[in-house]
Amino acid sequence: MSPGRRGAVAAVVAVHCAALAFGTVAHVSDLVTGGLRPHAAFAPWWLDAYWTSLAVLDPLALVLLLWGRGSASTCCAP
Repeated sequence: MSPGRRGAVAAVVAVHCAALAFGTVAHVSDLVTGGLRPHAAFAPWWLDAYWTSLAVLDPLALVLLLWGRGSASTCCAP
């Protein structure tokens, strides 16, 4: 992979990591302040279940993205 492409891949990974980290903070803070149903006043139960599950899934995705970054960038590059 060329150095320019490697830099572009690193930039995309960094943006995704930042977004997942921000999402983790948002979901965990909602979980801490609002409990398992933080939006019960206006959201259906399934949307609250999805939102709360992201408190676990976002950091998991972040770890997997960082852990497997090298293999993903080499196997997906043309």
